[in-house]
Amino acid sequence: MINTLPANVRSLFPKENLHFAESISEEESKILKEVFDKHATFHEVGEMIAAVEAKSPDLGKRMRTVLDGNCARLKGLSPAAVEYSKKDLSAADQEALKKANPEVQF
Repeated sequence: MINTLPANVRSLFPKENLHFAESISEEESKILKEVFDKHATFHEVGEMIAAVEAKSPDLGKRMRTVLDGNCARLKGLSPAAVEYSKKDLSAADQEALKKANPEVQF
């Protein structure tokens, strides 16, 4: 499904997120759908990953790795940026985002 996105849209995603999405097998896709259907909302991402890990430890581990990478990107941003409470990122936040994500074209 990721491959159906235009290249300019795909370029907005970090490489490890794309690799993860492309690596999901048909069986893993069924697991994800089952978990997401059972749990319409999760209070925490960790709760969602734990539910996936219960069905497929490898898939849960891969999800956790991608999540850790995504969280690391947020460390350089202000709390306001992390919460997406503003439409525009400050110049300092934009610079931190670019530094943390050199592979993404901004």
